[in-house]
Amino acid sequence: MLNIQEKRNKLSAGNDALFHIKVQASNGKNLDLKISGEMTKKKIKLYQKLGEDFVNEFLSVDDGKYLKKLGSSEIAEINLLFERLKIELTDIRVLVSLPSKKVENVTTYSCDFEKINLTEAIKRGSEEPFYLKVNDTERCKNIFYILERENILGFHEDSTDARFIEVENEFIGFVGYRIEILSLFEDVVSNKSFNLHDEF
Repeated sequence: MLNIQEKRNKLSAGNDALFHIKVQASNGKNLDLKISGEMTKKKIKLYQKLGEDFVNEFLSVDDGKYLKKLGSSEIAEINLLFERLKIELTDIRVLVSLPSKKVENVTTYSCDFEKINLTEAIKRGSEEPFYLKVNDTERCKNIFYILERENILGFHEDSTDARFIEVENEFIGFVGYRIEILSLFEDVVSNKSFNLHDEF
């Protein structure tokens, strides 16, 4: 699998008879290209170029945002993105182990899904998963994509880590996420004009 942030790494094929490129972005775009059979070096280079072009297409600016520098207008744009995340991500949870209980000779272990805020999720998310409502994530995919494309944060969904959590007597679907801290993140949070500066 090739994360779009690793696009500068050269795509390569092994010496065996299978060529496989898998590319995913946080807005749901993906490419899964498998080619079996013997290939010439010329064909391998062609497929490598196609893969690189596809990754670059992920990073194309089709939404009018492109934050190469971090001046006041760019920080204002980033503030809007984080404000939208705070509005759209209505329920963020982490799995917390509760103290064990011993009754007679039986020890029981349990856990709880504790509610946290966006800042705490970002701080913890590179080390451990946090959980977002499935419906909320659909509304945030483009924000995740812009933050990833602009080298600020990568929101990586683990679709194998899906859970149903009881919320006000109703079971709601949540999915696990991890955060990848990208190269511009420290510059953003250290900027005093960034709305969440004090929280970081």
